[in-house]
Amino acid sequence: MTTLVAVGIDAGGTGTRAVAVTADGVRVGAGKAGGGNPLANGLDAAVTNLADAVRAALGPTDPRSVTSVVLGLAGRCALEQPQVRQAYDDALRALGIGAELHVISDHLVAFTAGTHEPAGTVLSAGTGAVAAHFIDRRAVGVADGLGWQLGDKGSGFWIGRAAAKATARQLSRAAELGPLTAAVSRHILGSATGGAPAGGATTWAEPFVGRVQERDPIYLAELAPLVSAAAVDGDPVAVRIVRAAAKRLAKTVAEIRPPGCSSPIVLAGSVLTASAPVRVTLQRRLRRRWEAPVLMAGDTGEAAAWLAAERLAGGG
Repeated sequence: MTTLVAVGIDAGGTGTRAVAVTADGVRVGAGKAGGGNPLANGLDAAVTNLADAVRAALGPTDPRSVTSVVLGLAGRCALEQPQVRQAYDDALRALGIGAELHVISDHLVAFTAGTHEPAGTVLSAGTGAVAAHFIDRRAVGVADGLGWQLGDKGSGFWIGRAAAKATARQLSRAAELGPLTAAVSRHILGSATGGAPAGGATTWAEPFVGRVQERDPIYLAELAPLVSAAAVDGDPVAVRIVRAAAKRLAKTVAEIRPPGCSSPIVLAGSVLTASAPVRVTLQRRLRRRWEAPVLMAGDTGEAAAWLAAERLAGGG
């Protein structure tokens, strides 16, 4: 008797992870490739990367045994365009997979990576920031996720921009730089400096601002780890930024999570997994407001595979 296989795929702009499992959850294999989001990576590259990840996950397994495929994708509305959906379907068919591709939000994948409960809230804070609340694994509310220009409060970009603003202010006043602002100045200018520079600029703020404006704005997210490191060492500017970020992230959760709700809260994204100061400060705020488990998301590829296996076991 052929063992039926489910494939879960988490496709982000920076990487795609596919995991194949049997209906009872036994892992068959896993694969990684480049970004699989058509909005971030372009359709051709996204489809190629997705196929490479799935092929690696299946290994020698007969692709005809795959009867459930779940794809978690940010901006999944892109696959509502017939030509985009067709490209993804064709990629699976070329691998020999006949199962229909079931597309879900990356919010649900991140939530499932922290808990298998059907209801609860996920807060994801990486370069951007977004929260979603689920009942029976259906999103009943989404907050923020509006992009760096309109929202993403408390995100890596937001934190990095706050650090850049503080640095620019100190440079404009020729003030002595603290640990955080010195680190930011080194990152942007290649040196931690003060006073008036040569070349006609009146303060070091001018070359600093010019260098920042030369880059894609989202580049400021690279400064977020500097804030975390400085906060650990007690730098007051960094500590203020961390506290403000946690406060804004907690407010984002409160926009869609009912008072008194006891279902789990799952934290995901690089800011919350890699930055202990932001994570710990946020956890305190969340636990003061809700008596509920606050959990960390794990492997999103495994979560997508679990959802695919659940569909397989339940007949879709």
